[in-house]
Amino acid sequence: MPQGEGGPSSWPTALWVVPSSWQEPRQVVPCFWRATPGFDAYWKYAPRFFELLPGTSRRTLEVGCGEGRVCRDLAAKGHSVIGVDVSATLLRLARAADPEGCYGSADAAALPFIGEAFDLVVAYNSLMDVDDMPGTVHEAARVLRHFKGWGYSLEDYFIAFESAGLSVEALREPAVPEVTVAKHPK
Repeated sequence: MPQGEGGPSSWPTALWVVPSSWQEPRQVVPCFWRATPGFDAYWKYAPRFFELLPGTSRRTLEVGCGEGRVCRDLAAKGHSVIGVDVSATLLRLARAADPEGCYGSADAAALPFIGEAFDLVVAYNSLMDVDDMPGTVHEAARVLRHFKGWGYSLEDYFIAFESAGLSVEALREPAVPEVTVAKHPK
């Protein structure tokens, strides 16, 4: 990861805080799939997700980075990325897979950064796992000017976005495979 202008050394410093109410999952399966193309849905949906993002960004924050797969892909696309998550286990996996990456522990609804610190914030498949989705969206709005993410009902997302002063520029949904439709007709 680049240091100096636009890199982590010039980013706002922060104390990484994990809420005391959060507990590590009882079991975290080792992330062998992170290097196994086609193993999970990420490989199918990620290209469409990345189409929605700018090609590069001076400062990008991934909220709910897990084991860092999206951070690594963003960095490969030219982004300078900080990934935050509350899971110490997943953060250890992220650091092991990307020793040069910048990962820290943070509550998504109380991000430890100054306002407007990032050019882009992403939450790939993480909003559905946070305790306070509206608070998380408000925090994303506070630390950046653009926000992308999915989870809850679509209405819940749009209400949270609207109340945070954001607008949605584009929305894409994956097509349901025909075999699934055949098994579960309306």
